[in-house]
Amino acid sequence: MAKPNNPHDAFFKQSMQKPLLARQFMQFYLPKQLVSQLNLQSLRLLNTTYVNKQLRG
Repeated sequence: MAKPNNPHDAFFKQSMQKPLLARQFMQFYLPKQLVSQLNLQSLRLLNTTYVNKQLRG
């Protein structure tokens, strides 16, 4: 994975690499209606990005 440009990005990326923290984050911050439709136990880390080359700078 590419190195984040700022410390906030680094903290968030490192946190979301831990399944337990990612689940807890999503359960707390996403709307309950959305969380009820997700299988948070199936989370898995993928080594990819959805930021296009132009935005990576």
